[in-house]
Amino acid sequence: MGMNTPSNKEKGGMTVPPPTIGRYRLFRAIEHPKGESPYTFAIYIDGSGRKVFSKRWQSTAHNLYYRRLKYEAGILRIISTALSRASADERLQWDDVAVPAYVDFIQEPNSATLLMEYIEGISLDQLPPDRRVHAIERCMEF
Repeated sequence: MGMNTPSNKEKGGMTVPPPTIGRYRLFRAIEHPKGESPYTFAIYIDGSGRKVFSKRWQSTAHNLYYRRLKYEAGILRIISTALSRASADERLQWDDVAVPAYVDFIQEPNSATLLMEYIEGISLDQLPPDRRVHAIERCMEF
């Protein structure tokens, strides 16, 4: 899966994600809730209506942010594989935490993009502190 990656342009202080990533077209750009971020966030959609969430890094040097994104992609891939192989009873033990499925990790010379299943809802940083701790603890149990 390749990406059409013209250089991102600033639009109102927000980096604009590419119009397409492989078979997905841009559905909506997402502004980071805390303002600046080394990543670009967006939701993409394919012809069948499947939505994916993208987290994209772009730079000319493979810095710490690139390595973090690559590590995150690897961990998500391991968790997704384990959950897909789990029995129905085992998956029921995880019904209180929505874990997006790994879709793809695309690397190009000056960018890397993690694609994961888009799950409608609120993000971890929007949860009250006690629910956030619970979600993180559940993931650590995995």
